[in-house]
Amino acid sequence: MFRRSLTVSYSPFRNNYVTLPDSYYRMLSSYKNGCLCLTHRIDTYYVSWAPYGGGGLAENHIGINAQVARSMDLKEGDAVMVAMIMDVRSLKRVEVSAASEKDWEMLQISSSRIQSILLDQTRIVTKGQNLVVWINDSISIKIKIKFIIPTLPFGRLENDTELVVEPYKKLPGLNSTAKPEIPKLTRSNTNLNIAELVRQRNMERKKSSEYISALENGLAGTTHSSTAPSHDPGILSAAESVKKRPMSWQKTLEGNKENGILPGLPPKNSLQRSSTSGSNSSSGSVAGMSAQTAVRNSSFEKDLERHLNRLQTSKSMANFMAYETPAASPKEQGSSPIDSPKREPSKTVHLDGLIETLGQNVAKVYEFRVIRGVWNSRRSTTQLCDIHTTKENVPATMDINKPFLLTTNDNREYYVNVRLAVDGERFPRNAYPTMEINDRLMEQLEINHGEKVTLKPIRNALNIVDRIELLPATKVAPIIEEDIVEKFKQFVLHNSKIHALLLNQEQLFKLPEYYLTLKLQPPALKYCLINSTILRHSKICCTGEVKPVAGYSDVDGSKKKPAVLKDAESVQECKLVKIEKIERIVEECTDRLKYALCLDARCKLPQQCNMFIAGSSQSGRKTVCDNILKRLAEVPFYCFSTTFDCAKHKGRKPDSIQKDLRHALYLCMFHSPAVLFMDGLDVLAHQPGDQNTPDAEYHNKVSDMIRKQIEEFTGNNPIAVIASISSSSNLNRRLHSSRGYHLFQQHVKLPNLDKADREAALKSLFVQRQCKLDRRIDWKRLANQTEGYAIGSLVQLVDRAVFYAYKQDGKFPFVTEAMVSEALDVTNRYCLVGIENHKQQATDELEEEDDEVPGDKVPGLEGAIEVFQEVLMWPTRFPKIFEASPLRNQAGILLFGPPGTGKTYLVSKLAKTWNLRMISVKGPELLAKYIGQSEENVRNLFDRARSAKPCVLFFDEFDSLAPRRGHDSTGVTDRVVNQLLTELDGVEGLQGVTVIGATSRPELLDPALLRSGRIDRLVECTLPGVTARLEIFSNHSKSLTLDKDVDLREFAVKSEYYTGADIRSILTTANMLAVQECLSNDPEKVPEQITVSQRHLAEAFSSTRPSLSPRDIAKYRETYARFTNKEPPSRDFVAKRATLA
Repeated sequence: MFRRSLTVSYSPFRNNYVTLPDSYYRMLSSYKNGCLCLTHRIDTYYVSWAPYGGGGLAENHIGINAQVARSMDLKEGDAVMVAMIMDVRSLKRVEVSAASEKDWEMLQISSSRIQSILLDQTRIVTKGQNLVVWINDSISIKIKIKFIIPTLPFGRLENDTELVVEPYKKLPGLNSTAKPEIPKLTRSNTNLNIAELVRQRNMERKKSSEYISALENGLAGTTHSSTAPSHDPGILSAAESVKKRPMSWQKTLEGNKENGILPGLPPKNSLQRSSTSGSNSSSGSVAGMSAQTAVRNSSFEKDLERHLNRLQTSKSMANFMAYETPAASPKEQGSSPIDSPKREPSKTVHLDGLIETLGQNVAKVYEFRVIRGVWNSRRSTTQLCDIHTTKENVPATMDINKPFLLTTNDNREYYVNVRLAVDGERFPRNAYPTMEINDRLMEQLEINHGEKVTLKPIRNALNIVDRIELLPATKVAPIIEEDIVEKFKQFVLHNSKIHALLLNQEQLFKLPEYYLTLKLQPPALKYCLINSTILRHSKICCTGEVKPVAGYSDVDGSKKKPAVLKDAESVQECKLVKIEKIERIVEECTDRLKYALCLDARCKLPQQCNMFIAGSSQSGRKTVCDNILKRLAEVPFYCFSTTFDCAKHKGRKPDSIQKDLRHALYLCMFHSPAVLFMDGLDVLAHQPGDQNTPDAEYHNKVSDMIRKQIEEFTGNNPIAVIASISSSSNLNRRLHSSRGYHLFQQHVKLPNLDKADREAALKSLFVQRQCKLDRRIDWKRLANQTEGYAIGSLVQLVDRAVFYAYKQDGKFPFVTEAMVSEALDVTNRYCLVGIENHKQQATDELEEEDDEVPGDKVPGLEGAIEVFQEVLMWPTRFPKIFEASPLRNQAGILLFGPPGTGKTYLVSKLAKTWNLRMISVKGPELLAKYIGQSEENVRNLFDRARSAKPCVLFFDEFDSLAPRRGHDSTGVTDRVVNQLLTELDGVEGLQGVTVIGATSRPELLDPALLRSGRIDRLVECTLPGVTARLEIFSNHSKSLTLDKDVDLREFAVKSEYYTGADIRSILTTANMLAVQECLSNDPEKVPEQITVSQRHLAEAFSSTRPSLSPRDIAKYRETYARFTNKEPPSRDFVAKRATLA
């Protein structure tokens, strides 16, 4: 599929991925489980492609690391045929070996490093392949893929694939006298584990075989057997065969090795004591039990080796079915010593026998999630090694009456007992088995809450303990030591009537009045099981040695009580403001995640559930996400969560971001079910637009990497991702667009706060601050004044008002209405940035104005003022009428008229008079040179207006921003018009936002903007009449000192074609003439006030010409008449772009 011929080019990337051209990568990026098949001549190779395209490659080239290419016998410039395989099966197990002795040494030294970086360097492996692994930038090693399970030509590595490393074998003839000790490879924090070395398993088997022989010889001597002590050749041959072959399962005699029994030596404690003790019955039972154990394990070893040998000698199924061998030796068959030839059973029979043998003798391993418990000192029977669970969490095949070996992720081991909890309410009822471990043991083993541990039952335990030393926490008197010993014995006798008591080496032991540390002798013992019989034959003493216990304080010199352990998570957090809308969103998201992650009993199969939480700045999206995570972590769900701060990774290299993101996802996988919270994802994966720039390439590469990592970890693991963004339009399309399926299945947008929400939030916030409030505070008025505020802005307002109260009286703070008003004024300055908030302020803060004309009394524009009053003021004055109306309110006004008639002046005056929030935009300032930037500027402008509603959005020179479409060769204004149409009458609507446009050429606007439902109120600003001109003269001359002979009506009658701007220019010129006259008479004696006379006005009137000539005015009138359909169009009229004034 997608076959293509490409040319090999060496790439600088140190991994086994191949880099593809951008066009080819986009074709393959949706196939997340696929790989590439490279064919060169007669050779075929299987590789995986890098999670990003490009890399500076030409269109028909494929990038391969030079060292990897040489291992494939490829050279730069070779032509390869590339084809895609859609679905590659994942591998459960891979066995590898080092290619050379030097590679083996480096593999031992850098094992943990290799485990953490292997998945970052390759995903597809082939049987027989020499794989190159880079330890750092300058050192690499080669490992050979020897065997993969399932048996396939190639496969895909996953996070839970087991990687087994076979020791490097030297050539024959190079024998060394001393075999160096090979260090054990520990498990890292990944699920791609390099298991124990084969040499270690072979040594364990050899030690077990030698011990079985020694044990049989010892038992034969004690029972007066005539057989001489000798090693069983069958056992030795089995050990030799195991030595030659790596195996993954463990033996059942592992407990003997853990208890410190040396290979080749009989156990000197239990067997010798049984012959000298006074009780023959007890000693006989111990010896009989050991003998049965040894015989059973010996026969298991023989059966296992016999089945494996039969299976491995066959070349194929057909050859094996026809294969015949002589009968087994008498010792192997265990029947008659007479040899008789027999037909060997079929391979199916041997395979069934092998399965039966493994099922009966190999101990099963159980995996559990860990929740934190408290080691309560009042429950005297509960010890440190006791863990609790419920009956529902215990698997059917698990026997809780046996002791278990607990193993953590970093191979820390401890022997524990499993107890059923009386109170099961704190345990989850879901698909994940859970156990409770006390906080003391979790601290000792470094286990985190929600982490997974394994339990392996201990089949047989030989209780070889000479002495148990009791170490108190403080120095005690001899009589107290005797009391401690006596109470310890009583405790053992009382609690070992049914099952033996489990004790660990260096275990903290709790008696009703004492805290002790147990020390088992010999020191090689890791644990022991004791009961009344073992207690009689063991020595228990207090040697006077003291071992302090951390975290516990003295009470009376000997008694110890646990001190209060402080947890960072128990710090009291600030109470959240409960808003009904937000609370409903939190509940729905929490319930959806509970169902998808199987946190309750409704679902048993995990599902993908990634979601966006979108909201504007200070809308509380991070608080909402934190609240969701907090509810999921409560009892009894215990869902793990971690946060990935995207803002801290902005600008970093994609490889560094990938490393940290994988670490967070690995952490979630180890503690699954889990939720990853990506805060500010749109900051890291921004939508760059349509332009091809280095910044766009960077964001696209980061987005592809994030998508690939989320797909990889959430596809097969119960992990959910919650991402907080400002808007989906700001997020890279590669993350939220569909590629056969959606990466994020749910998109939640936080709503804006209405009046009732703001009033309830303000009251709740003031109550939480614990301040006394003035009863005169008008909450409804304050809610109206904070229109457009987000919850974060309300918090800042309340904090500032409380600060003023504490500043006035620190002991008894009292919040007054004046403090709230002052805090509101200050908060508006930085919460409403870029928005003109025209509120009535104090007299000393008022800006100086040339006139004091209120906005609703501007002369000559009474008709326009009535329209503004209907659109802007009536919905506020009569809210019930407009809320009951099923129709949408008008949200657009177009002011048109000749230049200088007061269009901009009127809007500015009305905003100040009616205390409106206004965003003033000059048309050309939204246009940008980059493709898509102009449309983004329009979107951001409307979003800012919605956040500050009620708000007036005023476009001056509207015709330059939204002309008719189809007349722009670049297409910029066409796209801006399309964006304006979407914002004016889109899905979201403009509730609370009024759009006002001002232009002198309305016929140049795109007709789609002026249809009903958008900008549908057309208001013409005409030239002022005689009465209006007289009022304009009077209003502008109030700041001047006029002579008594000045007659303003005369000039109002003469200025027929003058606009308001022309009249203001006449008065300004007259004032300047009067100043010049005073300065020319006596420059040193200038009066404080200059008087303007009739002569000055007449001279200024004669020198000031009107802006519009009668011909221009006639042209405008004709144009406006055709625009408003008051006159039929003529053939001479053509709407062209021209400058009339």
